[in-house]
Amino acid sequence: MDHSSFCPILLFILALVSVTSGCFCDHYPWSSWTFCTKTCGQGSQQRSRNVRYDDHWKKNNCATLCKTHESRMCAVEECPINCQLTDFGPWSECSPCAKKMFRVRSVLTPAQFGGQDCTQSLMEDRSCHPAKKCQIEAVNCKDKFTCDNGTSFIFIFFFSLSFYFYAFFVFLSFYFLYFYILVKCVIYCKFFSCLLVVFSDISLQDSRYFRAHQVIATATFRTKSSDLYLSAPFLEFLNSLPLEYNYPLYRQIFQLFGTHYFASGTLGGQYDLLYQYDHETFLSYVSASGSFVQTSEKSLSTVKGGRSEYAAALAWEKSGAPPDSTVYKDWIKSTIDNPTVINYQLSPLVDLVRGFPCAVTKRRHMARALAEYQASFDSCKCAPCPNSGRPVLSGTECLCLCQTGTYGSNCEKRAKDYTSEAVDGRWNCWSSWTDCDSSLKRYRTRSCSNPAPQRGGKSCEGENRQQEECTISIFQEQNVCINDDDFVTEGDSESELPPGASGCPKPKPPANSYLRINQRQYDYGAHEEFVCFTGFQMEGYQLIRCLQGGTWQEPKGRCIKKTCSRPTVPEDINITPDKKEHSVGHDITLRCADTRKKLQGPRNYVCTSALTWDPPIPPNINCNADVQLFVQDSRCDKGQQHDGSKCVCIPREDCRKYNEDFCVFDPATGSMRMMSFCAFHAGRCHGDKLYFMNDGPCETSEARLDYAKFRASMSEISSVRVPCGSDTCYEWEVCSSCGCITARDCPIKENTYCLNLQWLRRTKKMSLCGMGALKCGGFKFEILNESECESS
Repeated sequence: MDHSSFCPILLFILALVSVTSGCFCDHYPWSSWTFCTKTCGQGSQQRSRNVRYDDHWKKNNCATLCKTHESRMCAVEECPINCQLTDFGPWSECSPCAKKMFRVRSVLTPAQFGGQDCTQSLMEDRSCHPAKKCQIEAVNCKDKFTCDNGTSFIFIFFFSLSFYFYAFFVFLSFYFLYFYILVKCVIYCKFFSCLLVVFSDISLQDSRYFRAHQVIATATFRTKSSDLYLSAPFLEFLNSLPLEYNYPLYRQIFQLFGTHYFASGTLGGQYDLLYQYDHETFLSYVSASGSFVQTSEKSLSTVKGGRSEYAAALAWEKSGAPPDSTVYKDWIKSTIDNPTVINYQLSPLVDLVRGFPCAVTKRRHMARALAEYQASFDSCKCAPCPNSGRPVLSGTECLCLCQTGTYGSNCEKRAKDYTSEAVDGRWNCWSSWTDCDSSLKRYRTRSCSNPAPQRGGKSCEGENRQQEECTISIFQEQNVCINDDDFVTEGDSESELPPGASGCPKPKPPANSYLRINQRQYDYGAHEEFVCFTGFQMEGYQLIRCLQGGTWQEPKGRCIKKTCSRPTVPEDINITPDKKEHSVGHDITLRCADTRKKLQGPRNYVCTSALTWDPPIPPNINCNADVQLFVQDSRCDKGQQHDGSKCVCIPREDCRKYNEDFCVFDPATGSMRMMSFCAFHAGRCHGDKLYFMNDGPCETSEARLDYAKFRASMSEISSVRVPCGSDTCYEWEVCSSCGCITARDCPIKENTYCLNLQWLRRTKKMSLCGMGALKCGGFKFEILNESECESS
């Protein structure tokens, strides 16, 4: 291209630029911002430009170049949430050792976003006069836990889930102690030379921080449960706990002694040094030679472990102590004499409850109380934090831990370069555990909806359903003591005969059963019967006999499971019929508790001979708000839609998207099932023999199904067929309400049926109306013939 042709093009472009860039938007000032739509919880404000449609506006394309409306977020701070507590529960029984009664309450709604915190106590106690004596079996640990030189020692550590710390004293079999050492005695501690691990982390994303992380490991430890001897105060408290579950009393053990203990870990020291840089200065030192330490604006160091004087000296080195410095070397040596726990694994305190009377009973109660105790400090009670901050519950107040790029007391503020709109999902609280089913398992669920993931945010990590083994007790209301051998005893041991008695002691029942007679002593030749738990059936012979040698005959029967357990579904899904166990061949229906929501997954399931549900119940089945309401075309009959100039039946497949609201009897399958309004009437329009039963879930009783079959078989010969909403009423029904009339209210007609009335044990001739009224009322009869009854 020559210069002569290039110039006109350039002039044309410059002319366009001059035309489109000549508008001065500031000639048209903005109005003031409107009031914020909310005082808290992220509202919005608007403002508009005061436009004068003059020549400058029109000639300079200002309508394109100048914004005329703007909006912005305001009052981004979350609304304060005040703390709310539940009411106090009942008083516990009087503790014989503490001589006190307790009652507790929990946090219903934690304080958050600057709301008023709860200052009231979560527990109350009062003095009482116990009915039992405080007794404890004496255990002499003095000679069981000594070093080779005969000197004993003690290990002390602290841990509590509730952010408060309490002392828990346990005698251990190694000499490294967390806080205090009385004597050095090496038994189970494994030593190795000091190991220096240095991790350096430079963040090049913003190039502002440098971290030096150094860990010194001097020893590892592992506790052995067989070598742990519990202190007298702990044993006394355990012994004073009641055999009945009482949360206030069992909660006290966690308040006083903590929830977990160190099962294993690593001892040593830890040194952290964090440098902060000016961005520009840092870049200049990257391009040239220089010291990262010298360019830092600020530094922060933390030291754990080691003797206090050396740890303080090392922490004072703000510019960092090199590995070859005297300060650093002195600190490393001191970590051998005074290490700290730098890595550990915890085990529940419940695991230590062994080897004393009624240990199994109290261990189960402690595990149950621990679950309640942990739930009371679960951050799932907190409201979502802004900008995907992570909520944590501290006492009765929720705090927000901010992501990188966000800040503020509740993470409500953003850095300029933080533009993400994603909202990460967080778990709601776990549902209550289901009852223990016949497979000796129970379940609980939770949902990722606090908040749910939005705009590309991360989904919740972890499982939404938990399962654990459980026990079925037939002694719910009794003070039953179960020892570590899992044998039930009431008072003295019942596995042995009383002194001077002959015969057989009480036998241990087979799995999944209990004893019917259940006595302490049996004569020779006497029988005992074991009865299966609910959900199990006897296979074989249920009786056993006391033999001459004082032993019991081997059982020739067993209890096996013959039912499907109630499926675990979210709390907003109802199961009909709602039973713990369902027999083979029985079906269930799932429905959303909120009728405005739609179930995502199949609704009907049947218990198979393999004791599973068919089809398998999806693990992620849920209800959502994506429900379409069916609107009947007013120009056509039910089940039809307008197509051009005529009404045609709605295709069956078009009805699948609608909620199933009706219980319908289908004679083709001989069963009742749920259908939508659309599917029911569209099916009838296509010629399907379908009979309306009721709104809502189907009642799957045998009497209900028997009447449905009778009604369908007699509907064709009924002389009365009156529409009643979606139903049709026949001659034995009241058409105003689609209910049944009594037999005496039937019109007098020629009697055409001979019935065998089973409850009267005689025959009687009746009309179709009278026969239908009897069947509707639940009376049982047999149709002998359609004519006069033969005289006997």
